[in-house]
Amino acid sequence: MDHPLKSRLLQAKQSLNDWYDALNRAWQEAEETIVSMNVGREVAVHLFDDEPEYVRDPDTGDDIVASPVYSHYLAFLKHHGKWQICYGTVPVGWDWCNEYVHSWKPIRECSKEQRVEAAEDLPRLLATVVEEAEKVSAEVEGAVGLLKEAVTPFKAR
Repeated sequence: MDHPLKSRLLQAKQSLNDWYDALNRAWQEAEETIVSMNVGREVAVHLFDDEPEYVRDPDTGDDIVASPVYSHYLAFLKHHGKWQICYGTVPVGWDWCNEYVHSWKPIRECSKEQRVEAAEDLPRLLATVVEEAEKVSAEVEGAVGLLKEAVTPFKAR
């Protein structure tokens, strides 16, 4: 006889597999959407900072931080030569784009927990990408104007 818990377990397993596949497809679609904007600049949004853990120094009695504390970010950046949405950490107090202190991983390679938690911050990342695209557009427009202005005196009439 089939145990009722076994049936529920199999249903839950299938449901989770389906949702994880959908989660991966949704991140892929988000990444393709941002890549299609051709912004060409890295952007990030701050997610949270780790809570420091303290231990008491036996000599001084002072509380000291027991392990490194990191800031967590969701970013759109060039990772291993490819524009991707990535999850990264940097020591608290360091700039997210400091190339010497970061740890970036494509979001689709992150843990399920990280992919689920970061999903709520995708709208902020998208807004940041759009703001950066608007800045880049204005800069390019200005550059085009300067170039046209520079060559106008040399055009034959």
